[in-house]
Amino acid sequence: MVTGRTAPDATSEEGALATLLRGFRRERTDLLPALIAAQEAFGHLSEITLLAIAHHVHVPESEVFGVATSYSELRFTPRPGEHLDVCTGLSCLIAGARGLIDALNSSQPDGVSVEEHPCRFRCDRAPVVHMGGRYVDRATAASVLASLLYPSGVTAEERTVRNSRSGEVRRLLARCGSIDSERIDAAIARGAYAGLARAREMQPDGIVQAVEDSRLLGRGGAYFPVATKWKATRAHPQPRYLVVNAEEGEPGVFKDRTLIELDPHLLVEGILIAARAIEPAAIYVYVNGEASLAAERLRRALHDAGVRGLIDDGTPPIEIRRGAGGYVCGEESVILSSIDGHRAVPRLRPPFPVDAGLWGRPTVINNVETLCNLPFILVEGPDAFRACGTPEHPGTKLVCVSGAVSDAGVYEVPFGTTLRHIIDVLAGGPQRGSALRAVLCGGPSGTLLPPSLLDAPFAPGRLDDSGASPGAGGIVVIDDAMSIRDVVRHLTAYNARESCGKCTPCREGTARMLEALGDARPDARQDLDDLSEAIQAASLCGLGQMAPLPYLSARRYFADQLFEAPR
Repeated sequence: MVTGRTAPDATSEEGALATLLRGFRRERTDLLPALIAAQEAFGHLSEITLLAIAHHVHVPESEVFGVATSYSELRFTPRPGEHLDVCTGLSCLIAGARGLIDALNSSQPDGVSVEEHPCRFRCDRAPVVHMGGRYVDRATAASVLASLLYPSGVTAEERTVRNSRSGEVRRLLARCGSIDSERIDAAIARGAYAGLARAREMQPDGIVQAVEDSRLLGRGGAYFPVATKWKATRAHPQPRYLVVNAEEGEPGVFKDRTLIELDPHLLVEGILIAARAIEPAAIYVYVNGEASLAAERLRRALHDAGVRGLIDDGTPPIEIRRGAGGYVCGEESVILSSIDGHRAVPRLRPPFPVDAGLWGRPTVINNVETLCNLPFILVEGPDAFRACGTPEHPGTKLVCVSGAVSDAGVYEVPFGTTLRHIIDVLAGGPQRGSALRAVLCGGPSGTLLPPSLLDAPFAPGRLDDSGASPGAGGIVVIDDAMSIRDVVRHLTAYNARESCGKCTPCREGTARMLEALGDARPDARQDLDDLSEAIQAASLCGLGQMAPLPYLSARRYFADQLFEAPR
């Protein structure tokens, strides 16, 4: 926008922008929502668009550009023609994504391009292709080409959960797949909002005490005691805030999407119970930019809960915020920066969010799965919650199993269940004709484990004697069709690409690790060891601190395969 111009024609880009921007506050916090809305309206972010948004939210033009370029899903040039985005996440590679790309490149119609995408988070239905706002799951070249010719004839699979299997304890998944997720009556008939009713009979301190007695740990991957975080935030005067981390941008993890899509009222009830305990001034639910169906169903659930009076004048405002790409966006301080309207980069800590979060005020950040445990605790009681799991890690955990298994999907198991039971009994074991080579636990910054360790209990710090953690619950089974060296290179490349670039150890170190892994020379071991130590010790956030783990675990368990001479 340039000052001094006459009012723009409503049919021009500037006129359409002016109309669009009237729906956003003239505050920095609305910067990312405005950028996302503009891209949805115009297909990309032009210079005119960026200038107009900068003027509207009162942020310097250079800063708007800096914010926009920190998100991988925002585009600054048009994408002509049809695009086939083939997922190249680890699970899709195991399912044949490379062969699919080759087949599509050799048979694609004119005007259609084939591009790679790091992950579409549909790992249980690999390989996956995205085009024109729709997905082709378990894709073949034939099904993708058919979708091009007959767009209305191909629809993405609805997320599902399998019938409960031996060793599962269904608490969070109890209603998933057995109710109409878009009907609040169906959820209420199966017990939804009974926990909220109980919470409204209690004082905030009583709710916090019940959660403390349950010994509920966060389910986002760090496993921090929930009540400890709540009490630290409540120790500060108001205003304080509640942020729900529904970003889930980690390849191999799709549990939160499953919960929200199949039982959104479970999350709404958990949010309302947490709000009763924390007493925030406002609540922000930060949903991954690609999780459109989850966001849509959550929005409807919030609306229906409001119509039913479950959300009333005494409830803090609840706002859904969308991310715009980037693995680092799952890190809690990055979410705060994103909502504040700054670049998607982590903050120095301390101070921690419980002391200085959104706008410098105390803030609780809880994961979706964490909050979904609250209704059970309030209805059944802390003792019932601790009745399964282990004394140190009570309750159940959602695990996402994908890769070379017969029945990929989301399963709910008590902490302490062995990896072998999860893979062989729940997920049906390796696919016919393949042999298990390794298991990746904890996402692209996780640990590679050999088959000999599958009797390890699934619990924080228990996967091996080095204290490996299961992270958010992603388990990718790797068969003998993919070498350990290729797996490590793929994961290292992902972490290098997803580095936000703020700190030198992660930005430069992960790229150097990828170079050193290029031919995996035996004399590269010392360089890789030194780089790993530096990256872990000096990186600003968890992405960098954990990025060397695939290499370090492969060095420990698969050194003979990691450093074998290239063929």
